[in-house]
Amino acid sequence: MRSLLATRSTAGALACACVVGLLSAVQAQGLPRPSPRDCATRTSKLPTLSPDSIGHLGLDEPLGKLREHCGTARDTTASLGSSEGATYPGLVFSFDSLTVIALQYGGSPLDPRRAADGWIVLGTQATIQGKVPLSAPWSALHAALGTVQANARGVLAVRFCSFPNAIITLNTDPSAVVTRGGQVDLSSIPPDATIHHVFIMSRRLARHLLGC
Repeated sequence: MRSLLATRSTAGALACACVVGLLSAVQAQGLPRPSPRDCATRTSKLPTLSPDSIGHLGLDEPLGKLREHCGTARDTTASLGSSEGATYPGLVFSFDSLTVIALQYGGSPLDPRRAADGWIVLGTQATIQGKVPLSAPWSALHAALGTVQANARGVLAVRFCSFPNAIITLNTDPSAVVTRGGQVDLSSIPPDATIHHVFIMSRRLARHLLGC
């Protein structure tokens, strides 16, 4: 199985390794406590995660514009615990029982004219492409989303070819699913393993990953 961290360039490899590092050691600061209807969708339906949006938030839109859409958005920074001094500015958007952190790479401060480079999704009250809820176990995720790439370097992370710019980490021991050859054995992933984090990359960043 091809690793989800297989990339087209050295720069891409560094960026994507950073993605998994953030998911395994993210330390967000200044996060607001979610409250009902903080940044709710404009309908009664649960927010949907897709390759180009999270609910009504367009992933390619400048963060300054998205801040206008959600007046309760808060500034934050995320740091990679294993790399001292590496911090990323961003915004926090709070939905009902769902927290979304939009991050920019390349230093601070936040540039409101730019879109986010990546989005961390925390919580369960949303669906993936309208097919499966974030609370679903691994068995349901795999059945609904299909072909997958996987990596277990410090954290078990999967990438579905039907959603190629998203990396999903699972709540399970990564060392228990790796073969002697260093590959992930999908059949050894516990069927009841649940999602820990979802990271949705910008299309620009995702282009560094090789296709499925």
